Amino acid sequence: METMSEDPNIFHLTAVVYGSAPGDPQDDDAQIEAFGELPRRVEVKFKARIPDTGLLQDQARLDTWGQLYTHSVYADLKHSQDWRCAFCDKPARESSSSFASWMHLRPPRMNIFVHLLCDASGPCGEEARDAVLTLNASPPLRFGQTYPQAASCVSCQSEESAHSDLQRCSKCKLSRYCGVDCQRADWGRHKKVCNAITEVTWAWK
Repeated sequence: METMSEDPNIFHLTAVVYGSAPGDPQDDDAQIEAFGELPRRVEVKFKARIPDTGLLQDQARLDTWGQLYTHSVYADLKHSQDWRCAFCDKPARESSSSFASWMHLRPPRMNIFVHLLCDASGPCGEEARDAVLTLNASPPLRFGQTYPQAASCVSCQSEESAHSDLQRCSKCKLSRYCGVDCQRADWGRHKKVCNAITEVTWAWK
């Protein structure tokens, strides 16, 4: 737990992304036996400076800013692995996400839980909505129809890149790219996310 002397202008975000991998058994008991824990996931911690100290005096604006910030890092969370749907073996393309926030604290903090899905409006989306009820978080929000495969390059997001051996950003160890050209093209966007990442922890064997 952070001390009270910590800078109150620093926003703390913890993102937990759930999914599966190609070839994973679909039965829950078989997955637990094979991997020891269920499901596969990555936990990413961010620290970002709140751009306007006036936000700390306006709770509604601060809450909105916090949710917008989580949306700004979503591409890096999604395109971080050869993800399959959290509830079946189809490629992950969409997501169901929920928040738990403590924006009234100083420093403010928020958790986001992301289930990567084949189709957020189908049966797997229903399972995700049931799953978040156990997380003591807000009702799930959907970030639109995010059709590019999660396994694809975070920059070009092409279908072809989802079947390639992608390179991971050497600094944050999260985002994946086709190669140097895609990484350079995305650096203007990614550098803010990259510099805010303080820890990446994988539950992936």
